[in-house]
Amino acid sequence: MMDIQKIKTDASPDETAVRRRLISLAHDFLKEGLVVRTWGNFSASLGDDTFIITPSGRSYHDLEPDELVKCSIATGKKLESELGTPSSEAPMHAIVYRKRPEYKVLAHTHQVYASALSLASSPIVLNDIFRERLGTSVIAISPYGLPGTKRLHRHMEESVQNLDAPFILMERHGAFLFGKNDDDCLTRARTLETCARALYEERVGRRDTPRASVHDDTAEEKAAASVIRSIDQMAVSVSRDPELQHLLDRPMGAYLDDFAQICGVKIRCEPGKNNVFFMPEKRQAVCFADTIAEAQNVRAVLEKNTRACHIALLERKKPLAFWESRLMRYIYQNKYSKKAQREE
Repeated sequence: MMDIQKIKTDASPDETAVRRRLISLAHDFLKEGLVVRTWGNFSASLGDDTFIITPSGRSYHDLEPDELVKCSIATGKKLESELGTPSSEAPMHAIVYRKRPEYKVLAHTHQVYASALSLASSPIVLNDIFRERLGTSVIAISPYGLPGTKRLHRHMEESVQNLDAPFILMERHGAFLFGKNDDDCLTRARTLETCARALYEERVGRRDTPRASVHDDTAEEKAAASVIRSIDQMAVSVSRDPELQHLLDRPMGAYLDDFAQICGVKIRCEPGKNNVFFMPEKRQAVCFADTIAEAQNVRAVLEKNTRACHIALLERKKPLAFWESRLMRYIYQNKYSKKAQREE
């Protein structure tokens, strides 16, 4: 934890207000389902060659303004006076502040339809309606890189240099949105998700009926979970997602990197080392974790990966490489998730 008294003493009134607004923005994204738990990150420029960013592995629910980490726009690294650990994507935020200084608030999200659309071929050429709503003629997709790596940040820098769009999709990862202020950033995320859903439905050729909230269960799912009750004393959540029905008869690989981290490397009809397994005879998937809330979060990532899988099948794209999935699973289980649990 950061030295709160020191931050409170050093922070100017304007900086304190920016910190509070950024926390409020993160809460707004949470309420609208644009981010879940600790996933994604938010930052705001302080106008003095520095920016603040959300810390690594920390839940947004009870995050305090003093816990935001101040970083250098020039280097993307935290200032020497800072004790907290910034998001590993801080260098990516610094790139945008350097290259596109008109933007003051940035959000990296794992929102469902934008993430699924990141498996499409780039760029996605938009019609007049989408062009007007999104403020760009094409949706660009920055090539894949493992989370937090120099490769990911290098691809993002190239994308930012070559495009003037107010957002960029990150292949197999999510969306990176740029706002001139808090409201602008949130509105952009909402609009992108609405348009991305329409583009998804257009590609798969059917209307989608997504879950209203990650914590919502249908009556059938509740009944199925009560029959299963627990697996090795772990909490259970069941998915009978309509989009998943098309895919239950085959193994599912990781098309999105957070799927590899949170669900497993390849989902089959037995639990194995994963947090999900399929029951095709029941037309459902079983998700499990330490708590019901966490099992529902596993389900949310499964259902998001399901939509990414549908786009990937249309594009004839394969899942992530096995070694990449295994590496991300290992790092998440042994470092990131344990840190998040200690913070919560």
